[in-house]
Amino acid sequence: MSGQAGIYYYDHRPIDRSLADRLGAGLSQQGPDGGGERFGDGLLMVYRAFHVEPESYLERQPYFSPRGNWITWDGRLDNRDDLLLLVKDHLQDETTDVALAMAAYEKWGEPGFNRLIGDWSLALWDASSDSIVLASDYLGTRPLHYYADDKCIAWSSDLGLLVSWFGAENDLDNHYIAAFLTHSPQYDRTIYRSISFVPCAHTVRASDGNLSKTPFWYPPVDGRIRYRDERDYEEHLLHYFREAVLTRLRTKHGVCCDLSGGLDSSSVTCLAHGLIESGATSPKSVVTFSMLDPDMDDERYIQIVEQYCRTEGIHVPFAQLWSLDAPSSPMPIRSDLLRRDPGEALSSRNVRCHMTGFGGDLVMGNDLEDTDQMADAFQQGAWLDALKEAYAWSRTLRIPIWLTFKLALIPLLSASRQQKLWKMKSKLLGEVYGNLRTVALPNQRFIDRYLERRATPYSLWYRKAIPSQRAFLYHISSYQVMRPLAIRQQQFEPVKSTHPFCHRPLVEFVAVIPRQQLCRIGRPRDLMRRAFSGILPPAVLERRTKALAGSATDKSILEVLPALSRGAFQMESRGYIDGANLRRILQNLQATDYDRNQLARALVLEVWLRTRRSPEFAHAEEAKVGVW
Repeated sequence: MSGQAGIYYYDHRPIDRSLADRLGAGLSQQGPDGGGERFGDGLLMVYRAFHVEPESYLERQPYFSPRGNWITWDGRLDNRDDLLLLVKDHLQDETTDVALAMAAYEKWGEPGFNRLIGDWSLALWDASSDSIVLASDYLGTRPLHYYADDKCIAWSSDLGLLVSWFGAENDLDNHYIAAFLTHSPQYDRTIYRSISFVPCAHTVRASDGNLSKTPFWYPPVDGRIRYRDERDYEEHLLHYFREAVLTRLRTKHGVCCDLSGGLDSSSVTCLAHGLIESGATSPKSVVTFSMLDPDMDDERYIQIVEQYCRTEGIHVPFAQLWSLDAPSSPMPIRSDLLRRDPGEALSSRNVRCHMTGFGGDLVMGNDLEDTDQMADAFQQGAWLDALKEAYAWSRTLRIPIWLTFKLALIPLLSASRQQKLWKMKSKLLGEVYGNLRTVALPNQRFIDRYLERRATPYSLWYRKAIPSQRAFLYHISSYQVMRPLAIRQQQFEPVKSTHPFCHRPLVEFVAVIPRQQLCRIGRPRDLMRRAFSGILPPAVLERRTKALAGSATDKSILEVLPALSRGAFQMESRGYIDGANLRRILQNLQATDYDRNQLARALVLEVWLRTRRSPEFAHAEEAKVGVW
């Protein structure tokens, strides 16, 4: 992941040239391969490179266009050939990714960013409008953060650098914390009140003290694809997934694939191996990274895939991964407890690309309960079909048929009731299964005061789609506001993490095909299993979904409880959680009347509060960077 940072003063005041050196040093972990700076009237743009794709070695950033515009770019373009044809009249001799991004902007303006498919973020100086434009891809895979007031706008791909620069260490945002504890959308907020994310699929334009945010991508709510032959769905799904993996193999360095033994990570690993073996991409080494949980049967399937692909595997037991001595990230994330040894292991193998299976559950239809499919029949008045589907779902889920009807009606309700009931699905099912969660961990007074109810971008856009597709598009919009892809695992830095299942053309294809193809009654991932039958070992292809097993990550977080319990809980003293309920839960972790995911998030926040940098350290960092 390359690093970029900068500042623009609206009054065009001069900038100390030593600031470029200090920002460059702060970005050196993200970009150890050199870089450059650009000074202008009240403007500084800094870039530090981390070369992955062959074209990146030819880039000189910040990049200058003949129109007087400047740009820094951290990204990988997956549709280079298409863009070259579209913007060739706006190019000089250079055809690097950064040159293509600039050409797209100069040809189409901000809407041109919609044509940039891949993982990316950018900062652009528009000379004609005397403004700074910041933008990030449709899921914010390469995060970019900014600070803005009436004097300036400053930005950085490294949040910690921005926090130290503007002394925001202790300026915590209670609105973000309330959203974090309740797993609610956070849109562009960080845990610091004065610092924001550049929103996914949006531009942020700053000029003369004015800040505007404009979307450049919209969910595909109008499209529908219907084939007569089901094999066409299989062929096209495999095509888009193959494209997703192949574009991420565009490197001469080694590649690491997460491998848990599940369908998602195994599909990425096996297809990457097959593409390299077939000569579809240049030869390169592939290693796998596996975190082993002795309470699950993952190791058997991991070995099957490693033997199938003849790959070297890095195996780390969960018990050896977690440590309260690990340095804290700028944001509370679950990987904060992970030791940094994995990143060192990858660097020693010349690995510069790390592929995950993230997003596979959502995109591939890993839903044991997908009664939203019945909503189309309700809307069309096909009552007999709806009754047949309700009966089938009732038998599969072992729930009363009236509940299947109730669940199926959710996509047809008003927006407010629809979103509320989607969030309550687990509660509705819990009432039937006798697994009702009644113990709330967050302090309700704190939540009532600080949890925002504001509408987020695309929050209602998905309702334009057909009923059965609305939940999927709603979850995509949730990805955009909760930003799971933007939470970088620092133990791998500067190695880039990328997510083939979140490849935009793949997601847009899945969004417009029938849900019944992806997930049939009692058969989650049905289309995936049919389409990937030629790339996965049979034992893995037929493996029962891992969604039935507990989260090994959350379970491992609970291992730090003895160490945490030796001191007072900061989240209780700050009023974030209900201390009595926390102690009740900790006394009986095997109980089923509380939300385990909520407990895990609370413990992550507690660890972050205890291990984040001290004010004295923060002040020392500020002195290094130089606060304006």
